[in-house]
This record gives sequence, structure tokens and C-alpha cells, in this order.
Amino acid sequence: MSLLNVLRNTEFSPFLNYLYKKKLGDSFLGYNTPFWGNATRTHVAGTHGCFGYGLESEMEFYINVLCGKNLLKKYLNSNNVSYKESQLKELVELVKSESVSLGRALNKQEIINLICTL
Repeated sequence: MSLLNVLRNTEFSPFLNYLYKKKLGDSFLGYNTPFWGNATRTHVAGTHGCFGYGLESEMEFYINVLCGKNLLKKYLNSNNVSYKESQLKELVELVKSESVSLGRALNKQEIINLICTL
């Protein structure tokens, strides 16, 4: 069994995390650990946004406070969401503000709802 498969094993992962935490004092598999936690579909600032990661319309993808104008524009276009180009900067600020207010990332419907408020 490869290390990746061992880590993905839901029965073994908590045990591995226990050993890691006991030895190093910190969790190996936190709530936002990529490929395991809730944050797998949340965009954070980084160059991967430029290459289309998570922008396919069939993917469930979330946008958070760290989004920028270019990523949000690509996200809206790839999901066929109508918006006015002149309101994009204001929409980015709304998304960031709502993300901070809720303490989490926003889904597609929440972003559409924000567009309706403009």
C-alpha cells in the first residue's frame, strides 16, 4: 500500500494523526488539510488560480476573502453567471466582506445572491 493510500484510509488516518500529535505536539490531519478536510474546495491566493484550478463549472468550488478580481471573473464566466463588468471590483469587495462576516468561504449561489444586491 502506498503512503498516499495509507493516508487516505479513513480508519488509519486518525491513528497516524494521534502518533504525529503525540510526537510533535501538533495535528497532521487538521480540518483544513488538503485532500482530507473541508478546505479541499476553497480557493486561497496562489498562482493555481491562474491555471483554471477549480474553475470547471461542474466542480463545487468556494471563494473566500483572499480572492482577487481575475479569479472571480474567471469563476463567474466558467459558471455562466451573469454580471456587469463595471461592478466586478465592487463584487470582489462584497465577496471578501461576506466571507469575513460569515467566517467562511462562499458558494456559487451565495455569490449570485451578492450580484443581485448590486
